[in-house]
Amino acid sequence: MNITNHFKYFNDLNVDLQELIISKIKHPISKDLDADIVNYKKFKDDMIDKYVKKGYDYDIDGMFYINYQIENDLLRFFNDDVATMECITDNNIKKLERILSIKNKLEKNKESVTNRLINSSDNINTISRINILIGALTCEEREKFLELFPCNLY
Repeated sequence: MNITNHFKYFNDLNVDLQELIISKIKHPISKDLDADIVNYKKFKDDMIDKYVKKGYDYDIDGMFYINYQIENDLLRFFNDDVATMECITDNNIKKLERILSIKNKLEKNKESVTNRLINSSDNINTISRINILIGALTCEEREKFLELFPCNLY
């Protein structure tokens, strides 16, 4: 494959970049995955903007710390607005099963795994948990989340 006809400055790039470009041409990602990645970024930016406009902030010691509220709202959304202390809904488990790293663990011990992720006291960072939960949502579910959350502060 001679790519130089299509990219005037291709040969001026370092070898790592040339190989990366060629790998993307030979093995492109699916259009659905590409759309999901773009949607993820747009959703996250829109979500943060919406929470900031509602009055949430980045003061971790304050009452309206944005990341704790986003995490809480995502967990509410996943669990169909049922307190996770009461039960983990089937709909929640279906969404969690989309996360490949826990799918096999769910098959072995569903209750323990969901409790560790949802009611976590382990070392999963709040921002990491937010990213994991957003990644598990479909584009349509992300849109629905923005319709429902955040709730007004007052």
